[in-house]
Amino acid sequence: MDEAFSELLRLPGSMGNRGGFRPAVDVYRRADPAALVVVVELPGVDPDDVEIALADGQLVLAGRRRRPAGGQRVIQLEIEHGEFRRQVELPEEVDAGAATARFDRGLLAITLPVVSRATARRSVTITMTRTP
Repeated sequence: MDEAFSELLRLPGSMGNRGGFRPAVDVYRRADPAALVVVVELPGVDPDDVEIALADGQLVLAGRRRRPAGGQRVIQLEIEHGEFRRQVELPEEVDAGAATARFDRGLLAITLPVVSRATARRSVTITMTRTP
């Protein structure tokens, strides 16, 4: 229900009230080697403006897409800007220390190796590398 309500807030008329945007997220399960791959759609976002953390079985993504420099008269405004925050519930235990993130052409791909045995959960920050 919360997800459906959140989608309603994405309607163009309500963007200004939220002051941010909600990037699209896909989650895949890779078999060999076992991993969860989370892909986040972030065109126009500077990778330095993105934070990635893993805590309590959730992947948390937060950041901001900045508007282009001022001094321009707006004719049409459809691209959502501002802050974003997404939380992705992970269906399996992952090895937080072996997680990697890669930003390429507006897509952030986070690879989270799945552990075969239950381990104690801990909180970590994941550092992202840029593709030239």
